[in-house]
Amino acid sequence: MATKIRLGIFIFVTILISCVMLYSNEKSTIEKLSPTEGVVYQIGDSFAFQTSLTPNEIIERTGALVLDEQKLENEGLEIYYCFVENINNFIVSQGKKVNLQISFDGEISTVGFPLILTGY
Repeated sequence: MATKIRLGIFIFVTILISCVMLYSNEKSTIEKLSPTEGVVYQIGDSFAFQTSLTPNEIIERTGALVLDEQKLENEGLEIYYCFVENINNFIVSQGKKVNLQISFDGEISTVGFPLILTGY
């Protein structure tokens, strides 16, 4: 009985440490992107913020792989769907894992993990 309790405690602590490490990876990735005025919008597990960095700077700083791009000429927006290796919260779109979305209006980038749910 004592062995089962110890094993249970060991598993719980291992899972807790893993969760802290995963959150730290996401947090360090976000800190590289210089959120404007620290404004972060969160809806469920998704969050978004704005930054003055260009999409290329964001992709370079995060080491993201660009999976798809859209240009919404009527709205003057560029939208990028990306995957960053050290971020585990993702959605599957067209059979690919997406965990970073960038919307760029020519001046300000809106960055969402895994998607921008607050509007572009």
